Amino acid sequence: MTASEGLIRYPVLLAIVAIVNIPICFGIATSFFDDGDEIKLMLKNMFLNPYGLVSRQEERDAAWPTAKLAVLLIVLVLLIVSEYSFIADHFPGAGVWAQGLIGARH
Repeated sequence: MTASEGLIRYPVLLAIVAIVNIPICFGIATSFFDDGDEIKLMLKNMFLNPYGLVSRQEERDAAWPTAKLAVLLIVLVLLIVSEYSFIADHFPGAGVWAQGLIGARH
């Protein structure tokens, strides 16, 4: 079984790996962003810019934090998928066990 087949085959295991990685994701996120103001500026730009409620200067200031968010999301998805793939490939019983937690069959 390849990793891509395992991804479809054991969705509960993927959810468990994602939940267990939440503290790691927060740790990585704090290293990506300097402070809370950078996050607020990025979120303001993301949600208000489509409505024209953000000035050009704020838009330019939010470009770098927005790019960092995109890189952060890619890193976190790759982290979770790689951990899941390792577990599914090296411990095949883990997927069956995870599916059994909700009473689903593999």
